[in-house]
Amino acid sequence: MPTEKEILIIQKAAMFDLIDILESDDGKDSYTTEELKALIRAYLKGAKD
Repeated sequence: MPTEKEILIIQKAAMFDLIDILESDDGKDSYTTEELKALIRAYLKGAKD
């Protein structure tokens, strides 16, 4: 079982991954709430596989 510190590191890494995805995606400057939710869901599904 991961420690609290390891969990925090994993969470931060995931957020950096999402930032990289957002910055590289189609050069868009803004996203709707629905687009962000879909992106996060897709990331989470990919992380489980």
